[in-house]
Amino acid sequence: MLRRLVVCLALTLAIGGTSLCAQQAMIADFGVGKKLDYLQSAATSTTSQIILGDPSGPFHFSADISGTNLNLLSPVPKVTLPDSTQFTLTGTSLAKRLAASYASKSALDVAFPNGNYAIVAAGSNLAVSLGVSDAYPAEIPQITNGTWDGQGKLQINAASGATLNFNSFSNYATGVGGTITFDLYAVAGTTKGSSVLSVNSLALSGYASDPALTSYTIAAGVLQADRTYYAELSFSRIVTLNTSFLASLNAIGVASFMKTTGLLISTASAVVAPTITTQPLSQTVTVGGSISLTVAASGNPAPTFQWRKDGVAINGATFTSFSVSNAQLVDAGSYTVVASNGAGIATSDAAVVTVNPPPVGPSIGTQPSDQTVTVGQPASFSVVATGTAPLSYQWKKGGAAIAGATSATYPIAPTTSGDAGTYTVVVTNSVSSVTSNGASLTVNPAPVAPVITTQPQSQAVADGTAVTFTVAASGTPSPTYQWQKNGVNLTGANGSSYTIAGVAGGDAGNYTVVATNVAASVTSDQAALAVYPVGAVPPSAAIITMTVE
Repeated sequence: MLRRLVVCLALTLAIGGTSLCAQQAMIADFGVGKKLDYLQSAATSTTSQIILGDPSGPFHFSADISGTNLNLLSPVPKVTLPDSTQFTLTGTSLAKRLAASYASKSALDVAFPNGNYAIVAAGSNLAVSLGVSDAYPAEIPQITNGTWDGQGKLQINAASGATLNFNSFSNYATGVGGTITFDLYAVAGTTKGSSVLSVNSLALSGYASDPALTSYTIAAGVLQADRTYYAELSFSRIVTLNTSFLASLNAIGVASFMKTTGLLISTASAVVAPTITTQPLSQTVTVGGSISLTVAASGNPAPTFQWRKDGVAINGATFTSFSVSNAQLVDAGSYTVVASNGAGIATSDAAVVTVNPPPVGPSIGTQPSDQTVTVGQPASFSVVATGTAPLSYQWKKGGAAIAGATSATYPIAPTTSGDAGTYTVVVTNSVSSVTSNGASLTVNPAPVAPVITTQPQSQAVADGTAVTFTVAASGTPSPTYQWQKNGVNLTGANGSSYTIAGVAGGDAGNYTVVATNVAASVTSDQAALAVYPVGAVPPSAAIITMTVE
């Protein structure tokens, strides 16, 4: 693997001051430059080699980019070059010699042209060509993620650090190769200060290459809070290699064209107005229960809280939660919480709290009533009960629960003889249970039309004596009776027998009885009544019969 060594001359020729990326609101200072490097080669060894340079320290100088947008007034050398360092162009010394005390851009020849260069350092000569025409990287280096404040600074939380993502560099591993470098500096007033960190990757044709530097994680604690830092991201496109230089040290010469982006990083704690992130929730409780409301809000600085009931601040309710341990009816209402800090306020959604009265056990106001039906007819029992909802119902017959009979009404349709019995219902809620009075169900058999089983008989009696007619009839239900004389109903004659206590001549005639139930009516045979004077001879049966006929 090739590592960037030690002696580096970075000459910035074109220094731009325009904004790099308007959509990121990024104040950036990017420019192009040319660079001559000593690089350690892995051509003969894959292990790290000694660093080329003066025993007193490595050669490494960079003319840093500065610009009006960043307001960084003067570059500062990363290290001091030895006095013996000399740069020449095609054998001719440059007009400007870099002195050990170099600290001003005015000492640098900004008209540094393309051509063949030799670097004479510590008695060694490296020749490398910058080429005839410029070959700068295709892309401008950019940081592609992060949060940017309104002043164009990238926001980083110093306590947690951040990972910065870089855009891709298409020339990194094509052609001769390239380098990607990320440097971070403190800012002292309006001047770039001391280096905080530096990281790079290198791809070089024919040699082992580093993976492309696509991101860098600034670890927690590396940066200090509420400070401003300056960062540079550089893409260098290598155009020339001199692989014969200092072969004994595996050192080669590299010439490259570079683009650099500068940006400011802020670790200031941004002031952010509160935002409600978790709303309080509506709830229903019973008198004596507990009310518990919670809220969560973001903001910087952390917001304070004030709970309100029906728009009125609750004394002492200034935390993220509010509770009432023994709720009463007066605690019902609409609760909100106001989160506030120096940047603004935010009011939560309303949480509606309902407080129900204490539960009351069930009471039966209307009892189920007795019923009588005929087989096949419907029957229905019902109950009316009050008490704290929900109320549950269980009907029973003869004390045994009826499966599925769990509503205030229990219908039976059609009925059978087996449905006859005593019915009750148990009404239950969270407090207690109550059992209704018993209601009987009588189920009569199916109706059968009346049949006269014993007909009334004709009779002949003396005037003034008593006479009784009788009838017998079957049927379901049992039939009722209506006696008739000569086809006319006799008032009050509704029994199975009809008696005349003292007959007279006018009582003589033909008597019948009509037997009736829900199924039908049937009329008996005629029974003739003959009345004769006292002391007379009674008529014979044949005479009575003839009279009847």
